[in-house]
Amino acid sequence: MKLTIGFDAKRIVSNATGLGSYGRTLVNDLIRRADDDVDLLLYAPNLGRDDLRQQILINEHVDFRYPQLSIVNSQLSLPFNVDMLIAHTEHQSAHLGITVLTGGLDVLRCQTVA
Repeated sequence: MKLTIGFDAKRIVSNATGLGSYGRTLVNDLIRRADDDVDLLLYAPNLGRDDLRQQILINEHVDFRYPQLSIVNSQLSLPFNVDMLIAHTEHQSAHLGITVLTGGLDVLRCQTVA
């Protein structure tokens, strides 16, 4: 059975220290340990910093996802809110059983979408 994990990557591509560093370490550890049945989708509001984004070990099971203009214009207000994208993704993907990891300012939280 295929497992897809969505991760709030805003801090990964924006913050060099703190939650950014923690998120990059966590995602890279998941990439190293995951088998071919696990895909990681890293959701970010923009490309962020190249030097930070390039610290992620990219392979065929890892992909950065950015908001599409149609989603931003029709459903999200600017400045863009990653939590709203995650909520939209949960709503759209609830029937797929996707696990979504989201990171807030103070704590990382994990929730399973049923």
